[in-house]
This record gives sequence, C-alpha cells and structure tokens, in this order.
Amino acid sequence: MLLEEIAKASKPKYTGKSGFYCGFVIKNKDEVKDVCEKHNIECMNDLHVTVMYSFSKVSNPDLPKEFNNNDDLTASVIGFDRFGEDKDVLVVKLESPKLSKLHKHYVEVGAKFTWDEYHPHMTIQEKIKDSITDEQLAKFVKDLPILILRDFYFEDVDQKWKSS
Repeated sequence: MLLEEIAKASKPKYTGKSGFYCGFVIKNKDEVKDVCEKHNIECMNDLHVTVMYSFSKVSNPDLPKEFNNNDDLTASVIGFDRFGEDKDVLVVKLESPKLSKLHKHYVEVGAKFTWDEYHPHMTIQEKIKDSITDEQLAKFVKDLPILILRDFYFEDVDQKWKSS
C-alpha cells in the first residue's frame, strides 16, 4: 500500500483550519517495547516519529511524489536525549535523511516548526524517572532496532497543547 493511501485511511485528517502536525507510526513498535521492558523503561503506547509540528497552516499537506512508494522508511537510533524544561522527556535521537528532507518539504509549503531546529527523534517516555542513569540509557539505545516507519499521518495541531 502506498504511504499516501495509508495516510488517507488512517488518523484524523488535516482540515487547514489550524496548525499542522504530521508523523509516522513505528511499524516495529513491538520490538521497541520489548527492548524497553528488557531495560525496565516504561515506554509510551503511541510510539511515533514527528516530522512537523507547526502552529502555522500549510498549503499542501500531501506527501511529495518521491515518498509515494511501497518502501518502508527507516531511521537509525544514534543516541538519546532528555527534552523539556525539566529534562524529563526521554527521546531517542534518530538519523534519517528522508525524515529531514520531508521536514524541509513542509517548511517550504508554509509550516513553521515549533522549535529552533528539527532533530528527528522518537519519544519513549514523557516523565522519565530520575533513577534511570545515562549509563542505563546508553545500554538501552544500543539494543534498539533500526526503526521501520509506516502509516504516515497528518492532522490539525491542538492549539491548546503546551509542552511541559
């Protein structure tokens, strides 16, 4: 199935009435969850990779033609970080030229990324325990598989959402 077809069949659609969000669901999320469990790290049920989070509207939410194929998009895990003011949001940093290219495409059609720079990542947990050390996280990251991204979706941004 083409990524564009998946987008049309999946989550809520982008109406163009507010900001724009798009991302991918992790196809091999069960593997990721197994690694989380192995390392006693609680992970989110809704594992995904954000491509764009913009309070601005976009002129065309559709995927560029080069992404309309049957190939899975992959992303390599290259590290971890702690996001948020309290540094309590655990993310794994990703490397994927295609994700960066897709992000740039949405900037070109009007999106304005909410943060200064786009860093491809997958959020693992929003309120990580202080007891989890960087050494534990480094071991965790080494065990994670290459992520297989599927089920591209786009929707309106919740204007009331605010990061903690």
